[in-house]
Amino acid sequence: ASPRTTTAAPPASASPPAASGEGEPVPREAQAVYDEAYTYFHQGKYDQAEARFQEFLAQSPQSELSDNAQYWMGGARYARGDFNGALAAFRRTVERYPDANKVPDALYKMGQAFGELKGKGQALAVYDEVAPTGHVFTHGASRQCMHAIGRYNSPSRGTCSAS
Repeated sequence: ASPRTTTAAPPASASPPAASGEGEPVPREAQAVYDEAYTYFHQGKYDQAEARFQEFLAQSPQSELSDNAQYWMGGARYARGDFNGALAAFRRTVERYPDANKVPDALYKMGQAFGELKGKGQALAVYDEVAPTGHVFTHGASRQCMHAIGRYNSPSRGTCSAS
């Protein structure tokens, strides 16, 4: 999906995900910071990506891309193996932007992080949390979530696919 940009074009190496449709328009300078952060993320420069996403949120905390920036901060932490930090960032995505498009993905990634931290019960609880929200997973997370539930050998769990 192409990004919702207000003035700046997306980086040539990667297209940021579509905006949630919530929040204020993104100012030109903040869009450039977001685009750079997203590019850093996809180049594997996670420290730089996280710093730029933090800068974006400082400049534009309630914009239509704020939930995405918060989510990708968690993704950067997760990619570095900082699973506790990732959990905190994904949790902030859910708490600060409860109706945003990144909430289902943040919940899924929280489940993955709990799994990495050997929190099987917590992972399953997070996966099950998606069903009552009515959110729809993006990026194939629903299928991945069901696979994760199967990996945890919990046949009574199956509410994860809210698609």
